Amino acid sequence: MEKAQQVMKDGYSFGVFIEGTRAMPGELLPFKKGAFHLALQTGADIIPVAFKNTDKLMGKRTGVLHPGPIEMVLLPPVPTEGRELMDILRDTREAIATQMSAA
Repeated sequence: MEKAQQVMKDGYSFGVFIEGTRAMPGELLPFKKGAFHLALQTGADIIPVAFKNTDKLMGKRTGVLHPGPIEMVLLPPVPTEGRELMDILRDTREAIATQMSAA
């Protein structure tokens, strides 16, 4: 966490795969809390990113990859300042879940 905080203080940002592993098609796993703690500690807003179609193309439990398009959607920032961790996590998850269910 200290290294990640220093990276952010140096003006960089980075991505975190918040579920921690791949999900089965159509599934959104529980979010890990570490990145949310980091955002609160550094005062950084969270930019939710929805990766669409990867669940069908990456073959969870099969080891088989399939060719096809993947869509990456950058969603509006979720502010962290003055907010509770679980509220930020809920809002981030809700934004991604809504995007994943959109056709």
